Amino acid sequence: MLKQRQYYRAADAYSMAQTVDPTNPLPHLGRSVSLLAAGDYMSSATALFTAVRLFDSLGRFQIDLESLVPDAGVLESRRADLEKRLQLFDDFRLRFLLGYLQYSTGLPDAGLANMEAAAQKSPSEFQAVGQFVSDLKARRLAAPAPATQPAQ
Repeated sequence: MLKQRQYYRAADAYSMAQTVDPTNPLPHLGRSVSLLAAGDYMSSATALFTAVRLFDSLGRFQIDLESLVPDAGVLESRRADLEKRLQLFDDFRLRFLLGYLQYSTGLPDAGLANMEAAAQKSPSEFQAVGQFVSDLKARRLAAPAPATQPAQ
């Protein structure tokens, strides 16, 4: 459904999957991606925080948002919209969502910076967010450096 741009329909399907096993983080993560693509940012952030809280090792896995939402224009427009909204009002939930979007679409350094800023501003009940960001940072530091072209 995501590939057909039926974002709310996909979110509804993930919601039904949540009722089968509310402790499984994957339906929450899928719902977050669906709602992000739809532009429903606060609901997307809430679902993402729930997935992070349910699976404290989620940061150790690479999630390829571009394969889930193959229309790169949708993700790019959501990124630009989130940046614009954050200029008007800096909300830790939107900043975290922006960072996650950036991190998962090829802008890991900007993404980590935004997620770290969000984690610092988040209330104590979002403690799992800090661990998630630490795991992503450790993965980023452990990743091999990109290959460079030899000088000619």
